[in-house]
Amino acid sequence: MERKKSIGLIKRLINNQISREELDTLLEGLDDDEASKVYEIYLRDHFDKIMEENVENLRRKKEKNR
Repeated sequence: MERKKSIGLIKRLINNQISREELDTLLEGLDDDEASKVYEIYLRDHFDKIMEENVENLRRKKEKNR
């Protein structure tokens, strides 16, 4: 599966916009080494971004409550 399509499917999954057919395609890509690597990189990056946002939000909340 091409990289652009893999990333698009992951984005649609994360944004809760994926169709059943697209989910099946994404899951089939788990058997594809290249697609799996793309999934892993994108999901790790997404996780890191969410964690950074959460840390920043907690910091702001603490400052506001002082």
